[in-house]
Amino acid sequence: MLYYDVKDYTVSPSVVKAGEQTTIVIKPNGSIGAFEEGKTYDIKIMGVEDFATDLHDRPEHKLQVTVQNGCVSFDWFFGTEQTYVIKFDEKQIKRKPKAYGNKVRVFAAEADLYERLVLKADFHCHTTGSDGHDAPEQTVGNMRSCGIDVFAVTDHRDMQPSIDMQRDFSEFSDVINIINAEEVHVPDDYVHMISLGGKSVVQEYCNNTERCNEEIQNIFDSLELPEGISKRDFAYRVWAADKSRELGGLPLLTHPFWLWADVFFQNPKTVEELIKQGVYNCFEILNGVSDYHTNLSQIAFFHEMRAKGYNISIVGSSDSHTTSFDDFRDNIYCYTYVFSKGRDFESVKKAILDGWSVAVMKYPEDTHPTITGSFRLVKYAEFLYYCYFENYMQLTNIQGKLFHRIHTDPEAKDMILTQQKIIDRFKQSFFGR
Repeated sequence: MLYYDVKDYTVSPSVVKAGEQTTIVIKPNGSIGAFEEGKTYDIKIMGVEDFATDLHDRPEHKLQVTVQNGCVSFDWFFGTEQTYVIKFDEKQIKRKPKAYGNKVRVFAAEADLYERLVLKADFHCHTTGSDGHDAPEQTVGNMRSCGIDVFAVTDHRDMQPSIDMQRDFSEFSDVINIINAEEVHVPDDYVHMISLGGKSVVQEYCNNTERCNEEIQNIFDSLELPEGISKRDFAYRVWAADKSRELGGLPLLTHPFWLWADVFFQNPKTVEELIKQGVYNCFEILNGVSDYHTNLSQIAFFHEMRAKGYNISIVGSSDSHTTSFDDFRDNIYCYTYVFSKGRDFESVKKAILDGWSVAVMKYPEDTHPTITGSFRLVKYAEFLYYCYFENYMQLTNIQGKLFHRIHTDPEAKDMILTQQKIIDRFKQSFFGR
């Protein structure tokens, strides 16, 4: 495991602003790996992207640090955006019965990245509002247990369940933010699309069926498409996406290469044309109830479109129909890291559309995650996966279990908010802000 040694020590802050001098404090996480008080240790600091003419002669900076109050601290100028490895002299930190890990890591981010919140998000899940199996408090609790900060309830043909959950859990919006949404099927067609935020596309169709059918027909009549693409299918998709934006939402192109009855859910020619015409500018590249074939096909398609000059935004989603942990297929195995300036929907939406997101896939049999997105953000996301979220999820798991008791235990609410204060302190220490 690349970052196997990150559990031995806590580094504060672990994310710093590139181009500035920062005070770094390293604290052992247990008595076995404790530093000797007053002792001076030799350390080396190197950036993983710093050029090396010889693999055995890495550009390292040497420093001596002295233990005070069980910790070591030092000031360092982290010049460029990258991961920095801080390595202790291995002989100096051996403790019985094992040799403790002798490395820690710090990520230096340029100002435009450093200023952004790191949010773990899921934009596609179902509850008892449609064909899901979990009650609202179970869904919220299990999402939070998995470290989810923002998620969208996307029940089929119905936005009301998500609106109800927003209302019922509004006092916890600083803990886990719920986005109103729906999985759109209009009219009675196999078209699937997520509409995030805004007003209901389905309700708009039901309330104004005649007018909406006329709008769809007008789109159909105006289309000139390459051979092999269904005009009828394309017209429905254009109408649904345009209507989502008109009503204040963000339309997501959903699991296009999902294998349904042994064939792709959407024609690849249609999907490519939808992106070329800008019908969708956000793509659910990873889907948790799909198989590897589906997700790898969508990853390959994404990179091919980028090579052709189409930089569509991406998200990963669980598409969960149960957030319980005993079902391999229906769980939170695909999700998104969004680097946003705020937790509210408009901030998250803007961040996604501006390209500040990566999609993550990790099934139980996987040793490491598959992270897809821009090279810059993937490097940061990988650092966060190992160095931040493994610890973060230990804290949010406590909150998640408390949400299950929200209707039966009068103390659960206060305990959730108290735990949030602990989480906030952890985040402040990790990010230095």
